[in-house]
Amino acid sequence: MSDVSYSNIPPMMAAIQSGDIEAIRFLLHAGHSPNEPQCYQVTIGGRPREEETYPLELAVLENRMDMVQLLIEAGADLTRNPAELIYGSLRSPDLTLFSILVDAGVRIPAKQEDIYRLFLYLEDRRDPDIRSILNRLGMDLKRYGGEALRSMASCGNQL
Repeated sequence: MSDVSYSNIPPMMAAIQSGDIEAIRFLLHAGHSPNEPQCYQVTIGGRPREEETYPLELAVLENRMDMVQLLIEAGADLTRNPAELIYGSLRSPDLTLFSILVDAGVRIPAKQEDIYRLFLYLEDRRDPDIRSILNRLGMDLKRYGGEALRSMASCGNQL
């Protein structure tokens, strides 16, 4: 069993973790920024350390589509750590959260290694829509997708 405890949790983070969307609305209305870092302390095995997350990242990791939409509407920064947002959204069994983020404008750099990393992640999920996901992210498979496509072909997937 892991000895992990959290302390100094800010109100926005607590509201997201508890699923209290009304508290998030209240905090946003009261002037809290959807882009304010949520600094807290985590103690693991008796060793405390400071950590930080952002409301949108946390809402994605909690798989809270309603909160993600609310934070985006409130002006959450879609360019801060976009890879974390995309990969976090792909942890969900369906692609609804992923679609919300992509439709809102979240993009990750489309370099060879990014395409390959995302492809391998989707391949591990056995996702049948690998190509459409990469295309929706604006990743140029013709330019950078050679290694990912070779790997896809070797795994027996069809485009």
